Parts: sequence; structure tokens; C-alpha cells
Amino acid sequence: MELRKEQKNFIAYATKQMKSEKYCVCEMPTAFGKSFSALMLAKKLIDEKTASRVIIATSDNSLAKSIFLEAGAIKDLPSYVLGIGKSNYLDYDKLIDFMDTELKKEILPVTHKVVESTIKELTKDYPYVLMEDFLNKLDVVDAGKREFLSSNLSLEKSNAESFKEYKIQITNYAYLFTKFMYSDDDQEADDVVYIFDEIQELPNAAEMTLSSAFSLYNYYLQLKNIEKYVLSTP
Repeated sequence: MELRKEQKNFIAYATKQMKSEKYCVCEMPTAFGKSFSALMLAKKLIDEKTASRVIIATSDNSLAKSIFLEAGAIKDLPSYVLGIGKSNYLDYDKLIDFMDTELKKEILPVTHKVVESTIKELTKDYPYVLMEDFLNKLDVVDAGKREFLSSNLSLEKSNAESFKEYKIQITNYAYLFTKFMYSDDDQEADDVVYIFDEIQELPNAAEMTLSSAFSLYNYYLQLKNIEKYVLSTP
């Protein structure tokens, strides 16, 4: 995949700004190739040792996954990872157990066949299923239900400890906000460069991250579980 003149100009300008330790904000038209340009910029910064590591962050997991898959077409790209945290991946074992519960009928009223078909479709080009893709495919739009399913059907173990072993980390805004708010161990070195895609979504991501600590719907479901337990106890 060849770079167009406009993309080369963008990468040259952005690299110059980074070397001068300045911020660079660029607005690009639709179909410009922002993701490809961001990846090539990351490659250039690392190859020229302007940065030891580059973090490409975008507004949601689906876009992050799209950038990750596009990276596979770039020759000699430094090591890269889709690093978005454990709560963003579907745990198949938890899903199987959940499908046999009473809560499933209320929260996820679809058949086993539909769920299996959805997982098969979502794992065509990537071995894991993102919670966001899974919920979108099943048309789960209620915010409370989405939060409950994400909290209860996601992986417990994270590969976050290994993210820094990769030269390029492709992630989402919510994960970045969360790790910097709650863990000093995740602070990056001074020569790490951040590339933000869809920067207009940053305020929304910050608001969502800061307000998602408590969910009334999640509390309601916990009370239902307690009620069920109490009523079934002799």
C-alpha cells in the first residue's frame, strides 16, 4: 500500500512537530486514510528513534480493532498489539454459563443459535470477540444491560502487563483514562508518543469513564439475585 503525497506531507509535518516536542493537530477529510497514516507515522517515529513507543488511541473498540487489522498490511511494522484491557473481551466460558440462567431471558433474549452464529461471524478475522462488537451485533442498546453484560461476561485476566513489550499499542480512550486514573504503575516514559484518532470524542470518553463507577441497573440486578437466593433458602 503506497502513501499518497498528502499522507507523506502529513507524516513529515507531524514528525517534525514531534521532534520539536510540540503538539500536532490535523483535520483530515473522509477517505484520507487516517488509520494508515497514523500507523505509518508510528513506524517512522520508532524507526528514527524519535519515540521508544507509540500509543494510537481512538474513540471505541471497534475502531481500535479496525486499525489493528489494518496494521497487518504494513511491511516491517514494529511489534504492535491491540491493548484495550480485559473488560473489553468476551469470556466464552462465562457466556455459556450465563445462557442457562434466568437473567439471560431478561437481559439477552436471543437463542443459543443466534449467539453461536454471532461469535462465528466476529471471529473470522480476529480470534477474540470484543464485547462492544458482540453487543452491537445482538442489538443490545440499553446502557444498563450493556454495562451488566460487559461487567459479568468479560475476561478476568488481562494481558495489560505485556503491553509495554510492544512498540505500538492500539487502544481506546476509556482504557487510557482508566489506567492513568487508577494505576501509577502504568505511567509511560517521556519518549512515548500518543496519536489520538477522532479527537472530538475525547470529552465524551472522559465523561463516560468518570461516570461509570455506579450503575442503578446493575444494582437492581444484584437485588434480584439476592431476592432469588433469599426466597430459595429454607
